[in-house]
Amino acid sequence: MAANWNSGTVPEPHLDVVNTDPSAAITIDSYVYRIADTENFGGTLINNSTIDNFGGTLTNHGTFDNGGTLNNRATINSNWIFTNSGTITNRGPLFNSGTLFNSGTLDNFSGLVSDGGPLHNSGTLTNENTLINDATLDNSGVFDVTATGVMSGTGSYTQTAGTTTVNGSLTQAGVAIDGGTLGGSGTITSAVTVDGGTVGPGNSPGLLQVFGDMDFLAGSTLALELGGLLFGTEYDRLDVADDATTTGTVEGTVSLAAGTMFDIDWFGAFTAGDGDYFDVLVADEFAAFDLTTMIFDFSGAALGTGLAWETALVDFGGGREALRLAVVEEQVAAVPAPGMVLLFGLYLVGIGYARRKRTA
Repeated sequence: MAANWNSGTVPEPHLDVVNTDPSAAITIDSYVYRIADTENFGGTLINNSTIDNFGGTLTNHGTFDNGGTLNNRATINSNWIFTNSGTITNRGPLFNSGTLFNSGTLDNFSGLVSDGGPLHNSGTLTNENTLINDATLDNSGVFDVTATGVMSGTGSYTQTAGTTTVNGSLTQAGVAIDGGTLGGSGTITSAVTVDGGTVGPGNSPGLLQVFGDMDFLAGSTLALELGGLLFGTEYDRLDVADDATTTGTVEGTVSLAAGTMFDIDWFGAFTAGDGDYFDVLVADEFAAFDLTTMIFDFSGAALGTGLAWETALVDFGGGREALRLAVVEEQVAAVPAPGMVLLFGLYLVGIGYARRKRTA
């Protein structure tokens, strides 16, 4: 059963809603169960209730504002403005060629394709299946790529605040972490730039792999948890390697700008002892840098009496290098015995007397 509304409120549950007036606004305050097609031709469609899309195509050529619940098991095709401040559960194709604003909750269990317009997330976006981004996706909320999630495409991903957790895979032309935190135990295939943001590998703790180059700019942080001697399961590691799928270029280089901070904390009840070490950052190559210009914060990983932290760039084998945190015996400067100080003073006096005699 199809029905046309040019404005006002849909009075009762209906199978489909069609807005044919570009200047009109239709508000859905009742449950709408759709088995046919719903279209918005340039106007405004507002959902404050529940839309279950099980059989048709929801097409938006205007403004679609979802403040309620939208369950999609069929197809959504939006080529203009789509805003979500409610809840979307997507189990069918959702195509965004316009602009998608998510300040609510968007759970993607199927195919979300952003191929022509940006996706702005300030809410919670969870990808548990396939998300293709060929445009721009920016995050200031919570973006979670679960272990079953795959994000791919030729677009770019930028985070200015919030969190990005990658436990599946994320592939983009470029990834910029300009604020907030990047974590997870998955893989990122892209050049990654961290400018003022934080990278915290794992899920307390874990291994985060980057296939591409990775640049840490001044003011950025690598947060690391140490809970044992096994990387990936007991202590955090960030591994940066070449993307073997690209031809003609060699990646896998880490650049560390002066002022990059390493924030190290114990995890659980673990405390390291003399001789323990942790290869926390491994790469095919490190661009030239000075370890003394890095900031190492070990306040959350205090050692026992007589022990100290030592940082070094070491050969990891296989042509790779690693930034190693090692526990060593604290070096204490030797203090001369009082008798030795007296003898040395007399020696100096003797030299002075001999020089005076020769001069005379």
